[in-house]
Order: sequence, then structure tokens, then C-alpha cells
Amino acid sequence: MKWGLPPSVLPIISNPNTCTAGVILWGLHNEIYSNSEEIHKKGENYGTVLTRDLHDLAKRLDPYRPTVSVDNGDMNRPVNKQASVQGFNRYYGWYGGTMNGIKKWVEEYQTKYPDYAVVLAEYGAGGNMAHQEEVVPEKVDPRGQYFPESYATRFHETQWGDIANQQYLIASYVWNMFDFSLPLWIRGGVPARNHKGLVTYDRKEKKDAFYWYKANWNPEPMVYISDRRVTQRKNPVTDIHVYANTGNVKLFVNGKPHQTVEIGKTAVHYIFTQVPLQKGENRITVTAGTAGELKDEVVWTLVGD
Repeated sequence: MKWGLPPSVLPIISNPNTCTAGVILWGLHNEIYSNSEEIHKKGENYGTVLTRDLHDLAKRLDPYRPTVSVDNGDMNRPVNKQASVQGFNRYYGWYGGTMNGIKKWVEEYQTKYPDYAVVLAEYGAGGNMAHQEEVVPEKVDPRGQYFPESYATRFHETQWGDIANQQYLIASYVWNMFDFSLPLWIRGGVPARNHKGLVTYDRKEKKDAFYWYKANWNPEPMVYISDRRVTQRKNPVTDIHVYANTGNVKLFVNGKPHQTVEIGKTAVHYIFTQVPLQKGENRITVTAGTAGELKDEVVWTLVGD
């Protein structure tokens, strides 16, 4: 790998338990496309030259930390391969492609570029908690006005599952923690808003995807019923997604146990399949933990004929 680091440093910067707050990589650029006519006359790309010069400067000033540059194109763009670490922003299943595109991309890069340190610098999908959908759509228009939360939830379940089950990427980063302002956008039903956050713009409400990562990353015991805000239901039979990091997970519908369950791409993902709902109110209860001490509960209403 083009780390340029002594072997004694690598375990320190790659281990989250030993790495304290501070600079671990020097960032050179993110998605640059500007050009210089003078540089082009010499047959070189301005971004390529600048990135190479910044890398050399960083290594002269601080030879023990790697550099990183980030692109959303292909590795073979001239601007890439100039830093110690190469980052890519990939939004399969949002800006084109499908949710499971990450897996294929990682496998392709592992074959083509086995000696490069590659980071998935951004991945994510928009989700508006005001938009709820019982049946998750196959695709959402990223420039449209309807961003169902359930689509973003399945997106993160799929993509983190694939990321967690590979060994090639040295790091990955969800984009973003919070919904944020973007003045030029009118998308997802709210002007000037990017809905890719795991938490709402006002920092008051956590989306289902937030609890997905909490179950996968945080050792604090928890159990959580996903898709909880779809309170009005039309389908008498449904799958129920539960996140729990303790084991011994049990589901009850109106007090009756339901035992048909599958495990998703990570061990914390319990998918209770073909769960029957009765007409009217349904109390969904999940317990977890050694003695069933953890509990989450929602009430869904089955409507229609």
C-alpha cells in the first residue's frame, strides 16, 4: 500500500481503541474538477499537479502521517493515485445503480488495485421522516420530492452489511450524521435541505438508520423496532425488522409469540417474516437480553377491508 508509514505506526492509526483525537491523515482534496489552461498546454491536469505537490509538501513537513484525496470518479482519473490513501464517494442505489452495488465495486477494486489503501469516503441516501411507506420502493428519485424513510433504512442495512463483510476498504464514512442546509436544492419536500442525515435537521429526532448503526457499533445493550412510524398498515402480513445487540430476541404480536425469524447481513439484524396482523390495533412487542430485560414496543393499525 502507498501508506509511506513505518510498520509500528499502522496498528495505532487503524485501531479505534488506541487512536486518540487528532490528525491521522492530511486531506488534499475532495471531488476537484478545475483546470488551468497553462498546465494543460504542458500536457498535465491542474488538479493532478496540485494534488501531487500537496502530497510532497505534506510528507516533507510530516513524514509519519499519510495523505488522502477523494474523488467520485474512477481510480484511473489522473488526479487519483497521487495521495497515500485514495477515497471515493459512492452512492449506489441513490445516484444511480442499486443498493448492493457497493459489494460489486469493492470486489472489482480489490482485484484491480490490491496494493492501494482505499476508503469509502461517502455513502448514504435521503430519508424524510415525514414520508412513510409500508412497501419499500425499488428506487427513489434523488432529485424528487418524496424520500420515504424506509428506503433509506433498507439502504443502510444493505450497504453497511456489505461493508462489514469485506476486508479491502480501510475505512468507510456515512454521509451524514445530521440533515443539513443546501441552498440550491429543492428536494425531498423541503427547500434548501439535504436529507441524508441519520438525525433530523433540528437534532431532535433520530431516524431508523441511526439505531441501525447504534446496534452495530455501540456495545450498550439495546433493542429497536424499525419502520415504527408506518402506523397505518394495509397489508395483513408483514416482515418486521428489529435491531438488537444482545441476543435472545423475541417478538410478540398482541401478546402471542412469533418465531419465524431470519438474520440479516450482520448479527444484530433480526427479520421476523410473515408476521400476521389483525384488523384494527396491533401491539408489537420485542424483548431481548439474557432475561428479556430489554423491551421495545409499537402500535400499528391494520386498516381497509
